[in-house]
Amino acid sequence: MSTPTSIFRQYEQEAYATYETITGITLQRNTDGSFKSQGTNDVLDAYRHAYVSAVMTKDHGEFIAFVAGAAHEIRGDLFNGQKSEPRRMDDWNNSVGREIGAAASSRESIAQDVHSALQSGELITDPAIDKRQLPSAYSEYRDDNTLSNAINTFFLQFKNWTPPRRDPLAL
Repeated sequence: MSTPTSIFRQYEQEAYATYETITGITLQRNTDGSFKSQGTNDVLDAYRHAYVSAVMTKDHGEFIAFVAGAAHEIRGDLFNGQKSEPRRMDDWNNSVGREIGAAASSRESIAQDVHSALQSGELITDPAIDKRQLPSAYSEYRDDNTLSNAINTFFLQFKNWTPPRRDPLAL
């Protein structure tokens, strides 16, 4: 059975494979031949985010790609202590990827278009230098982490919750 994590991992593996093919750069692999997770706040990270969002848009539509990307970033915020600059970079590159995926005719065109976006500077590859950000209806909450804190508190309250057990034969 596929889980959201395994589905994301499949898209991520595909992104690494296309990056390796297009650039000719050999990426690190695990002993089983799969690609190791690699690329943080760099060119590969930018490509991976845009590519995964583009392919997910092509496969499932922009809304699902948006929700999946946002959930992935929130997970990074909550469990990996992701800082705001890398998050801004990822959100930007996910958005560019969704635009590419919405217009794409094939996975091959997605790979080429994401690579072109990378080469033309459309993707953010260094969040410490490139300060572009998406316009947000909730930008007033992002500065002081109010929204993130509210989501985090809500999640932590329910993450270990299990429904009460009841005897199914009892009325």
